[in-house]
Amino acid sequence: MGREKRYFICDPFLDVEKLHNDLKDIKIITQDEFDALFVDDWKTVWDGDLLRCTANKLVALTSMRCGEVLGLRGEFVFDDHIFNGGGQYGKYGYRETKTKVRHHFPLASEMVEELRKLIKVNGNGYVFSLDCGETRVTGKHVYNGFVNARKKIGIGKVEREERRLTFHAWLFIVAKAISFCNTEYLKVGMTIEQV
Repeated sequence: MGREKRYFICDPFLDVEKLHNDLKDIKIITQDEFDALFVDDWKTVWDGDLLRCTANKLVALTSMRCGEVLGLRGEFVFDDHIFNGGGQYGKYGYRETKTKVRHHFPLASEMVEELRKLIKVNGNGYVFSLDCGETRVTGKHVYNGFVNARKKIGIGKVEREERRLTFHAWLFIVAKAISFCNTEYLKVGMTIEQV
């Protein structure tokens, strides 16, 4: 038995409303704001919270998604890079990354040192944990640190909403700041191949 051919009598898309491009521009963190957020004396901006500071800095420098950062385990932190070998962590536990690709992210020694401080407390468990690596912190915990730090450098709620500065905005920041990051990596001794 063959299949009957069917023809459309009219265009089925005639009644579909066209999409409107009503997206607002996202104004990302500037270089000066980035520098203010991650000053040498980070404790003043991040209320002495190494975990929140380091998680945000890691997202800003690597373009990892929040779930990938929160799922990072001590066993995946090496001397010059990290590996997102566990994928990303969401409300249902570990799952593949959005692209289903696992990456090695090169890191400056300063960033690795900050991660190692957290690993001293959390071991090979979750790096970003409040219970010795057993469970990871929530995305909200890390995001609230970002909100408070922005307030400390003068970015209040109104400006934050106007500029649409969400935690996800770090991903947009990375796109703009990639040359800055490469410069920073080169300054601390990484080679062009590593960057």
